[in-house]
Amino acid sequence: MSDPRTYHLTMPPSQNALTRNTTQVERNRMRALGRPVRSRVKTERYQEWANVAGWELNAQRPTAIKGAVHLTFSINENETNADLGNLEKAATDLLVSLGVIEDDNKRIVRKITIMWSEKV
Repeated sequence: MSDPRTYHLTMPPSQNALTRNTTQVERNRMRALGRPVRSRVKTERYQEWANVAGWELNAQRPTAIKGAVHLTFSINENETNADLGNLEKAATDLLVSLGVIEDDNKRIVRKITIMWSEKV
């Protein structure tokens, strides 16, 4: 494992708000354009958060971590009413998409700790 690193991000949306069902019209448009037909797509809220949080994370100049990691998320309980367990997925996916961690599979992410905090 690497040395501990700390990054601060805007509160992620709950896992329940990351994707939505596509409409039949959207699926027909995907077919017409020759794109893969998806029944679920990222929500606008999730895309906006990922954009903002991506800029925030990049401003902190993260370096890539190779190999296994333990992730710890400290969530400001005064900023959300979401279930604690639903707040990890978006942040973990962001770390992967920006190349901070290699993947979020069991070979790489060996442990995840999520806790409430009054101050973050």
